Amino acid sequence: MTHRPFIVLVGISAFIALSAAVFAFWPRSTAAPAPMIIDTPQLQLAADVPEPPSVPVRLLFFGDMMLGRNVETLMRVNGEDYPFEKIQSLIDAYDFVHANLEGPIVEDHTQTPDHSVSFNFSDTIGPLLARHGFDAVTLANNHTLDQGHAAYVYTLHVLDEVGILHSGHAVEMGLDHVLKTDAPGIPMIFASFNVTFPFSDADAAVETIAQLETESDDPIIVNVHWGEEYQTRSNLTQQELAHRLVDAGADLIIGHHPHVVQESEIYNGVQIFYSLGNFIFDQYFSEETQRGLAVGVEVLDGVWTFTTYDFKSVLSQPILEEIP
Repeated sequence: MTHRPFIVLVGISAFIALSAAVFAFWPRSTAAPAPMIIDTPQLQLAADVPEPPSVPVRLLFFGDMMLGRNVETLMRVNGEDYPFEKIQSLIDAYDFVHANLEGPIVEDHTQTPDHSVSFNFSDTIGPLLARHGFDAVTLANNHTLDQGHAAYVYTLHVLDEVGILHSGHAVEMGLDHVLKTDAPGIPMIFASFNVTFPFSDADAAVETIAQLETESDDPIIVNVHWGEEYQTRSNLTQQELAHRLVDAGADLIIGHHPHVVQESEIYNGVQIFYSLGNFIFDQYFSEETQRGLAVGVEVLDGVWTFTTYDFKSVLSQPILEEIP
C-alpha cells in the first residue's frame, strides 16, 4: 500500500492579510497613483522547513517468562520484584519491552505444584509487569490455555487493565490476534504464532503475514513459538517456516519455546532469532536452560540496528553478563 505525502503550504495567511491591508490604504485619486513596490512573502513548502532531529525507537525482546511454580515461591520469600532486580537496568534502557508470557493469569489462583506443567499465575502479575516496564507480551504458546478459555479471557482483561498490549493465541491464527500499534514510537504490527504440536498451522501463519503485507507498509514483527525443547540448534521445520514468513513480508522474527538459546540468521536482509531461550523460569537442571538472550532493536530513519545481551539465570533471577 502506497502512502502519498501530504504537503502543506506555509505563509499563505500572511500573504492574504498583507494584500487586504494594501487595498484598504490605496490612494483614491483620479490621478494615476505612484507605483508601489510590495515585497510579497514567499510561499514555503513544508518540505523546506527544517525537520526536527530523528529520534530512534528502541525495542527490547525477551524469551519465555513463567511466573508460577518455584518462581512464585522465590517471589513470596524475596519479594515480588525479585525476578527483575538484576536486569532492570537493561529494561529501563529501552522504550518498548516485549516477552513471551508462558501461561495464563487466573482469577482464583492457586500456586502451580512443583513438576506440574499446567501453569497459572496470580492476577498481581499484570501490575507487576507494568511496573517493571513491560509494554507487550505474546500469548501464542502451548501454555496459554492451560486453565481453559475462561482463564485466557481473564488474562486479556488483566493485561488490558494495566495497559499491557498482547498478540497471539494458543490454537488460533489470523488477523483477529494481530496487534497494530504505534506505542513503540512508530506504527508497528506484532503477529504471534504457536506452531508447537499439536497446534501447528504454518500455512495459516504465512497467509496472515502475506495479508498484512498487502494492507500496510508498517514493519511486521513476528513472534513464533516453535522448535524442539532443549535443542541448541534450530531444525529444518523452523528454518523453512522462517524463510516463508520473511518471503511473505516479515521484517523481524523472534523465536521461543526450546528453553535454550538457538542461533540467529539473516535471510533476505531480515534478522531471524530462532530462540531467545528462557527469560524467567525455574528449570535449573542444565547450564543451557539457565542462560538466555535479550535482543535490542534500534530503528532510526528506516535503519534497524540490533544488539544482543547474554544473561545467566541464578534461581530464576536473570543477571546480565555485562551491564549496559
